[in-house]
Amino acid sequence: LHLNNNNIKRLDPGIFEGLSNLHCLYLQNNQIAFVPRGLFSDLLSVRYLSLQRNRLSVLGSGTFLGMISLQTLNLANNKISRISDSAFHHLENLAYLLSLSHNPIGSIHPFAFKGLYKLRYLSLKNVKLKCVAVNGFFGLTNLSQLILSYNDLENINSSTFTLLNNLMYLQLDRNRITKLQPEVLKPLVSLTHLQVNYNPWNCSCKMLWLLKWL
Repeated sequence: LHLNNNNIKRLDPGIFEGLSNLHCLYLQNNQIAFVPRGLFSDLLSVRYLSLQRNRLSVLGSGTFLGMISLQTLNLANNKISRISDSAFHHLENLAYLLSLSHNPIGSIHPFAFKGLYKLRYLSLKNVKLKCVAVNGFFGLTNLSQLILSYNDLENINSSTFTLLNNLMYLQLDRNRITKLQPEVLKPLVSLTHLQVNYNPWNCSCKMLWLLKWL
């Protein structure tokens, strides 16, 4: 169902009633600022949902309630600054992609992605990210690609990537990172690609470990 580029400003409860066999829903390039709790609850078969380029600012606990088949979710280019710690609880089959890029998120709170244990690709590119709380990436045990480019990260906690044992691809380029402690990358036993260019590195002897690690 393609509803993109229609200048839609609101979605009333019940608007998707009876569409239990729908597989893809395209709502990008509209003016949607709010999604009522349970709006998508009848969309039991939707695997792909695009809400990019709207005006969403908050992801509540019931935003995606009922979307048990969802595998790809694109929320890029909105105004999202607040994400409930249970916003994604119901999306246990979200496996292919979650994009939150180009939103003024600022920080990742503990357990923000709890329940997304199948997710493989997470993009947080250009979200004005300054810090990731302890357990910020908790539950992302199957994640293989994490994009954190074009942010304001300066210091990365030694426990930030704990339990991301399957992460293969990590982008940290174009941040404000000056140094990394060895403990930061230690949990990433599957990592094959690390992008850290365009950071203001303090190239002292304390960074020799990174050269050897590479």
